[in-house]
Amino acid sequence: MSSLQDQLLKLQDSTSDSSQPGVDASTREKVIAVLALLGVEKEKADPSSRLDSLGITSLDRIELTIRVEEHCGFRTTDTAIFALETVQDLIDYAERKGEQQK
Repeated sequence: MSSLQDQLLKLQDSTSDSSQPGVDASTREKVIAVLALLGVEKEKADPSSRLDSLGITSLDRIELTIRVEEHCGFRTTDTAIFALETVQDLIDYAERKGEQQK
């Protein structure tokens, strides 16, 4: 079984789409990779997709919090992730938190 890091690198290589202006491609790729680890197909992880409609449960949001922290390099609270509704909200949140950590 490959490590989580290996899985993320593989997913990141397969999600290298930088077509969305104004968003750091690596943050978007990391978020999509984390969603993929939770079982979300990368094709369905459109920025406008609602997390609930992708099958992300409240328990998944706790795991999402931990994994996004690990792979985007910031600390957050569980409650912050629960307030996010779409994939784009999650990407924007990761971008803001990443900037605050710099």
